[in-house]
Amino acid sequence: SLDGFKNGKTYSITIAASNDPRLETNFGPISDPLSVDTPGSLPNVYSVATVRTTAYSAVVSWVADGGGQQITALAVRTKRENEPWGLPENVVGPAIQTTVKGLGANLYYAFILVVSNSLGYTESAPSDQALTLPAPVPRPTLSSISSYTASLSWPPWYGKNALEGYRVQYRINDGPGVLGAWTLSGSTSQLSFTVSALLPNMGYDLRVAAYNAAGTGEYGDYIAERTPAAPPNLVYVSLVGAGFAVLNW
Repeated sequence: SLDGFKNGKTYSITIAASNDPRLETNFGPISDPLSVDTPGSLPNVYSVATVRTTAYSAVVSWVADGGGQQITALAVRTKRENEPWGLPENVVGPAIQTTVKGLGANLYYAFILVVSNSLGYTESAPSDQALTLPAPVPRPTLSSISSYTASLSWPPWYGKNALEGYRVQYRINDGPGVLGAWTLSGSTSQLSFTVSALLPNMGYDLRVAAYNAAGTGEYGDYIAERTPAAPPNLVYVSLVGAGFAVLNW
């Protein structure tokens, strides 16, 4: 008997005799080829994985074949947290990945791939759970501002899973032609943060993003503020007269 064949394939088999017990030499004439068609099978799914997530979507990829038959349909089932599995949603094929949309932010999801051919369908094992990114943080509120710092606060993020923290960015925005790149000021686990190292009498945009184990979510809307001018470094009286004083700085 012969083995190692794949389902749904056509093979050509020939036979030759040899008097060499090692079957290495002394082969006689080769027979006419015999064509053998192996039967097809249900589709095979070898792996399903989540490539990346956003707050509201996930890119799911897979490795599968039609079991020697043409794949006639692909679909993905979705499971959110500990809820029941959803119904299959068709995927336009042929494809090796798809983007599952309509997910919730900062939640765990798993996926099952359903592959069909003319003989039936196969469901994959569930993928590992993947965490979506946090939703954008609402626009922050300015608590206080000085010539060199700006203190911000923002409302708590309401969600099922805990966040790891928040990241705060700023950029110079001092009118037309004066727009700097976004710069990370720092991170915090609190609902407030003070941005430092600002310049006096300068316009700034400030924004906040939440992050979890999957990464940093999109930054929310920014606020635009201007730092006040810096006070003189040193003020001193150089002359005092009747009804007047001369100040220097």
